[in-house]
Amino acid sequence: MQVSVRLGTGGGAAFVRGLPTDGLFDAHLVADLSFGPRLADTVRVGPSLELRTNDLTTAELTLGASVLLPVVPALPLVLTAALGYASRRDDGTAAGALDGADGALALARAAFGYRPYNYLSRYGYGLQLYVDLRRSVTGPERWEVSGGLEADLEFVFVIPVLFVVTWLRGGDPDEPDE
Repeated sequence: MQVSVRLGTGGGAAFVRGLPTDGLFDAHLVADLSFGPRLADTVRVGPSLELRTNDLTTAELTLGASVLLPVVPALPLVLTAALGYASRRDDGTAAGALDGADGALALARAAFGYRPYNYLSRYGYGLQLYVDLRRSVTGPERWEVSGGLEADLEFVFVIPVLFVVTWLRGGDPDEPDE
């Protein structure tokens, strides 16, 4: 089993029948577990959980399944299908000004990028580009297409904190003083 947690950000567009197309800002936190042989470059499958906001006016939660397909060593294609719920607030834009916009949604995601198998830990980091397609399942018909970059929390938070700690302590604590 390998776990991965990534922070994603990007942009896209929302399409609502009868209203003008509206641009959107996308930010999400996604975690997934992948099960498969303890080998690099093999097909792996597992659950996926995502927390997302659109223009900082929605709160969305999805739960689904992902499949990791090796394309090039350490550069897999990750496909995700999920269902979830969106709580949306009227933000005054055309696509946001809908009565009854809260409701269930379906998600399809394709992501490609650096995601090697980590032989030394159950945590596997990743840096990848993604494209999402979302559709409302209940309420007004709404489609969203977005894309952007997902960076592992290890790259975003852990490594910078370790750098500062190492710098403040005056060197690597695992290396002997000379």
